[in-house]
Amino acid sequence: MHPLRALHGRSCQGAATGSVRARLAGTNRHFPGLLSRFELLREHRRNTFIDFFGQETYRYRPRENEEINKSWLCDQGRLSYKYLNRDRVLVPTLGRGQDAQETSAAEAANWASQKLKPLANTPELAVLASPVASNEDLIACLSFVKQILGVSRIYAGGRPAGEADHYLMTADKNPNRRGLEWIANGLGLELKPFEDLVSAIEAGSVKALYAIGAELPAHPPGFEASLKRLEVVVVQAINQGMLSAYADLVLPASPHSEDEGSFTNVDGFIQRFRPAYPTRGGSQPHWKWSADLARAAGLAWTASSAREVFREGAKQIPQFASYDWDASAPPAHLRPGGGPLPAAADGRPPGYREWGTPRVRGI
Repeated sequence: MHPLRALHGRSCQGAATGSVRARLAGTNRHFPGLLSRFELLREHRRNTFIDFFGQETYRYRPRENEEINKSWLCDQGRLSYKYLNRDRVLVPTLGRGQDAQETSAAEAANWASQKLKPLANTPELAVLASPVASNEDLIACLSFVKQILGVSRIYAGGRPAGEADHYLMTADKNPNRRGLEWIANGLGLELKPFEDLVSAIEAGSVKALYAIGAELPAHPPGFEASLKRLEVVVVQAINQGMLSAYADLVLPASPHSEDEGSFTNVDGFIQRFRPAYPTRGGSQPHWKWSADLARAAGLAWTASSAREVFREGAKQIPQFASYDWDASAPPAHLRPGGGPLPAAADGRPPGYREWGTPRVRGI
């Protein structure tokens, strides 16, 4: 039997706002490690589970939520998990191209601090921020670049635009565009489009780049040559790509499947997510890298969790002030007396609903 058609699932209870209340799933009797214990927001209005085996994700699966996605998930959304497994950056590397060598996290943070601090408070240092990063990642990293590097302007990176429809799918394939906008505004940072960064690099006014996420919305002609001319490129990356290929220092970042946090979708819904499995290799969340860089620069950085980062950042970002981070995703636990149920192809028994009268729609 195909492993994805033998999944046993438990329900996940969630508030109408799309918050996460994850419950540990039952295991697959043929593949004991295949679990489903994680849900998150995709780029528009979708709640999902992650089905995984060990530290490898096998698919996204829709979680029923009447105010977000009902019980639907488009084919593109179901298949968009693959970046969690492929071409991952798993160790810090120092040096460009063939000169790149593995290094420790401490040495990487010290090197980045030594190279970036001399450029603080100058227009020669540019910061690229990806809306693939979580709210907590962006709060921590953008606070670092403002407080320590004196940056007042950042540029928006992220995935390229894709197909859209008249229902739920939007052209923006980034899960946290609205979060990036809110956080930049709350921290007093000017958010500029990626095209402006390209122009600044080509004009020679930018000498160094610090990228929070390696996703690029476009690949303009000649951009690779422009990257080669930069004196310093520091990239926090989940996957290998153009930016990591021309970076002096690559810091391995963890995706949403390996940490807890939140995203804000295009409708302004803030939704929590929980980790499916531990971080892979030497990767860690963006917010942890910013903490390491801050400490290397001599700042007493006290936040030790995504929760603490959000609670501190909410003081400056009005849209986050009333959001209850803890209540939105209480710790996962098994339902007393519950046991795994035979599952249909999507992980739910036919006619199953997370609440209310059983029905067949969407299965």
